[in-house]
Amino acid sequence: MLCTATLSYAAEGIDTTSVMLGKNKVVIHNDSLGISVSIFDSEGHQWKKTREVNFVDGQEVEQVFVFSPFIPIRKNTKRTFYPHFPDFYYGANLLNANSNVIMRDTKSSEWGFSPCQIGLSLNKQNTLGLVSSLLFGFVHNHFNTSSVINRVEEETRMLPLEEKDVTTSFLKYYYVKLPIMVEWQKRIGRRKIFAGGGLGLEYRYKEVSKYRIGKQKHTVSRDLGINALGINAEAYVGFGSVNLYAHYALTPLFKKGINAMPFGVGIGITM
Repeated sequence: MLCTATLSYAAEGIDTTSVMLGKNKVVIHNDSLGISVSIFDSEGHQWKKTREVNFVDGQEVEQVFVFSPFIPIRKNTKRTFYPHFPDFYYGANLLNANSNVIMRDTKSSEWGFSPCQIGLSLNKQNTLGLVSSLLFGFVHNHFNTSSVINRVEEETRMLPLEEKDVTTSFLKYYYVKLPIMVEWQKRIGRRKIFAGGGLGLEYRYKEVSKYRIGKQKHTVSRDLGINALGINAEAYVGFGSVNLYAHYALTPLFKKGINAMPFGVGIGITM
């Protein structure tokens, strides 16, 4: 009955007709050139035809394939796994450090973005995968205004700040991170719930220590003896396009002096 109704509608001049076959949608399009058939899956991805399906009105039929199979455009879907690293993220970044490092936690933050990510399925159900991404981030650590971070005799230390009316004292640096993680995901309705954990290789650069009096900034040092390469423990959980993440440094931020382990928590969004 469904197919009969569809053909009658087409005869009345409707250009495009859709028919649901299970979870897939068959779209029949009629124009002056002929009739074409397309198939879309439940997520709206168009399937690729292994042969052309095109019917022309009249005695001459250019190509007619009654049972041409369709295959998805995304090949090897059983091995394709889509990670859930955030495209953009923002959160707090703190230092698990010596007791003399007094931070202003509410002012310390990080933000970043992930331009690319890849994944490989580890099971037939496509619920477990090995995932990786490339993340670019910026860290801004604020300290008590009575002290400043500096490098003295090859050691990174917190030193008293003698200037008055200091409004902020801070350290900032950039990083590039390459996490390698295992992610679990499961579809619930149209969205997915997911969780991941693993390790990340981090490259830190362009560090600088500054303080501000009023609107004027004063640079203390651009050579703070940081460990340029570090290893992090990485984790995230989320649902849909929202990602809650956390990371903890397994490599100290500085080579000598302050034993500071950066850790961050925040929220990310997948576009």
